[in-house]
Amino acid sequence: MRKSCRSQGQRWWHSSDSEARIHESRRTSGTASRLSLFLLMFVSLLSAGCGGDTLETVTVSGTVTIDGTPLDNGVVRFVPTDTDKGRLATGAIKEGGKFELATAGSTGVLEGDYKVTVESMKITPDVPQKDRELGIGGKESAIPKKYNSAETSGLTEKVDGAKTITLDLKSK
Repeated sequence: MRKSCRSQGQRWWHSSDSEARIHESRRTSGTASRLSLFLLMFVSLLSAGCGGDTLETVTVSGTVTIDGTPLDNGVVRFVPTDTDKGRLATGAIKEGGKFELATAGSTGVLEGDYKVTVESMKITPDVPQKDRELGIGGKESAIPKKYNSAETSGLTEKVDGAKTITLDLKSK
């Protein structure tokens, strides 16, 4: 039995129902392919438009110590003194007190003047192990709390190029 199928002004003849289904499958998969290609091009254009706002940062890394001993954990934050020109930069304190700052997902810091904060926590020994595993209680600052705030830390840095710094905090 011959059946005809009309698509875009053309006529194909099929000798069976299975051939008609194959033709229909090819026609819809072509539509899906065109739709996929369109979506890919659309997303590419969108992402290309978003990529033009790159930050010009410089590398800032260093070491954090308390009374000369490196901190084991925590975070360093560079808070811009002029928020119209700068952006917050942060870096995790790793083994040996080492850190490297990043701004908005880009490695480095925008040039400018910053107030610096440092936070570091330690687990107190009197907390049951189960509570420690759950992260409940038993944490206290490993450094004086004044370093937790940009207004009270007393730490400042001028970034005018790549640099390596040492933040030597005092316990008293």
